[in-house]
Amino acid sequence: MAKTAAQLKASVMRRVWFIWGIRQVLNPVFLKVVLIAVFLWESRVNIYYAQVFRNAPPLFDLVRNIEFARSAVVHAAPSTIALMVGVMGVGAWLVTDIIRRKTEAWI
Repeated sequence: MAKTAAQLKASVMRRVWFIWGIRQVLNPVFLKVVLIAVFLWESRVNIYYAQVFRNAPPLFDLVRNIEFARSAVVHAAPSTIALMVGVMGVGAWLVTDIIRRKTEAWI
């Protein structure tokens, strides 16, 4: 059965759009952002963020902020520390990709 030009064009374009979509989903920046989001989503089980912001000292009080962060790390569960280290690690990885201006690093 012979396809008309319009049917052939539609078939080819469907494949092109499918491949384009796969390339967007497999983009390194997209995957890193998803990984950060998963880490943060999982951290909400151990961290009550509203209470953290309520207890935090004023932003420009550097000494109290350092003491607050130290106290938070010392009293945190190991799983919480692992999640936060994961977020910081993937975030640093993402920033280095963007700074290097790799073609595949841009969304």
